[in-house]
Amino acid sequence: MLPELSSTDLLSLEPDAVLDLWSPEFNYDQIPGGFGCYAFISKETREVVYIGSACAHSPDLSQTGLRMRMRFYKDRGKTGAKNTRRVRNENKINPLLVLMWASSSQGDCRKYEDDAIRLHKPRLNIVGLSKTTLDEYHARKRVSAHKIMARNRSIPFNPDAMRVCTKCKLTKPCREFRRNRNRRLGTVAHCKQCEKELL
Repeated sequence: MLPELSSTDLLSLEPDAVLDLWSPEFNYDQIPGGFGCYAFISKETREVVYIGSACAHSPDLSQTGLRMRMRFYKDRGKTGAKNTRRVRNENKINPLLVLMWASSSQGDCRKYEDDAIRLHKPRLNIVGLSKTTLDEYHARKRVSAHKIMARNRSIPFNPDAMRVCTKCKLTKPCREFRRNRNRRLGTVAHCKQCEKELL
């Protein structure tokens, strides 16, 4: 197993560009080409509001990384991803600057982004803040699964109860479905007839 790489503070490094994305003087040629990381900071307080990485490219490779990502923040109106809308709405209340760092690889972008989010905990980032280990995550999933199974078992099996088959979409009594005590109503989702046709 590879050793864990040391954490790097992205904001301690000199940015390749510092821009006001929404100013009339803004020009896309000012954005570094290729992949990279970026951080939105408040103009007044210098608070770090959002940190992200730009690792995508268009199918024809006419736009890559940072230039492609900044179009989402500047030009997409009310559409776009939830985080993009959050940043645009924040800019209306608290004017923002964007700091950009060019990178040679997508892996480096994601590593710098993750380290910076864990270190600075920007309030608009909704990922990367959890310190949950993989084992703790799987333990939570197991507990959740056991609760669902216990709830389903509390529903007694009634052979005359009606349910809809997910395959043929017909409403049939539960006696025409194979039993499974861990499922809702104590049966599988498709009827015995459809199950035979699948074999």
